[in-house]
Amino acid sequence: MSIRGRAVVSSVTLAVLLGLTGSCGGNSKSFTAATQERNAQAAAKAKAKRAAKSAAESRRLASARRAAAQRRALAARRAAIGAALRKRAAERAAASTTTTTTVAPATGPPSGTPTTTGPAGAPNGQSDLAAIQATLDHLNTAFRAGVAQGIATSETVNYRVVTGVYTEAKCAAFEAARGGGVVRESLTLHPGSVRADPGWIDPVIGVKPVGRVYALVLDDVQTLVPTGEQRNVSFATHATVRADGRALLFMTCG
Repeated sequence: MSIRGRAVVSSVTLAVLLGLTGSCGGNSKSFTAATQERNAQAAAKAKAKRAAKSAAESRRLASARRAAAQRRALAARRAAIGAALRKRAAERAAASTTTTTTVAPATGPPSGTPTTTGPAGAPNGQSDLAAIQATLDHLNTAFRAGVAQGIATSETVNYRVVTGVYTEAKCAAFEAARGGGVVRESLTLHPGSVRADPGWIDPVIGVKPVGRVYALVLDDVQTLVPTGEQRNVSFATHATVRADGRALLFMTCG
C-alpha cells in the first residue's frame, strides 16, 4: 500500500474512532442524568412516606391524649358527685341514724302509701297524712321528669322558701351544687314514723312553724343519673300542714 493509501486508511480509522468516542460520551451523560432522576424520585417518595407516617403518628398520639383527658375528666366528675352524695347523706343524717347502701339500678323511684294509720293524737290525722304523701308524690313526679324539674319543685314545697327565709335561687343553686345537677331523688315516708309534734321550734327560723306540725322519717333514694348508681338514706325531719290543707317540708339550703 502506498503512503497515500495508508494516510487515507488512517484518516478513516481516526474518523471512526472519533465517532465512537463521541457516541460513548453522549450515552454516558444520558445514563447519568437518568440515574440521578430516578434517585431523586425515590428520595422524594421516601420523604413523602416518612412525612405521611409521621403525620399519622401525630394524629394517633393526639387522639390518645384527648381520650385520656376525657377519661380523667369523667373520673373527676364522678368523684365529685360521689363526694357530694356522701356530704348530703351526712347532713341529712345529723339528727338520725343513717343507713347508706348501694343497690341495683332501678327503672323508677319507689312509690306507694306508707303502712301507717295516721299520726297518733293529731287532729285531722288521716287527712294530714294524705296531704304529706301528696306533697312527696308531687316532688317525686317532678324528679322523674328531670333533675332540674325536681330541684325547681322542691323550692315550692319548702316551708323555708315559701315563708321567705330562703330565696328560690339560693336553694336551687345549693341543691344543684350538692348533686352536680345529675342526682335524682325519691322520698317516701318511713312506715309508722309520722307523729304530731306541736311544740317543735324550727331551729333555722327560731319559732314554731305555722300549721299542724309533724315529725317524721323519710327514706331518700338518690340516683346518680349517668351511671344508675343508687344510695338509700333515711333521715328525720318535719312537715307542716297549713290551714288550706297543703303540706310543706323543711329543707336546708346552706
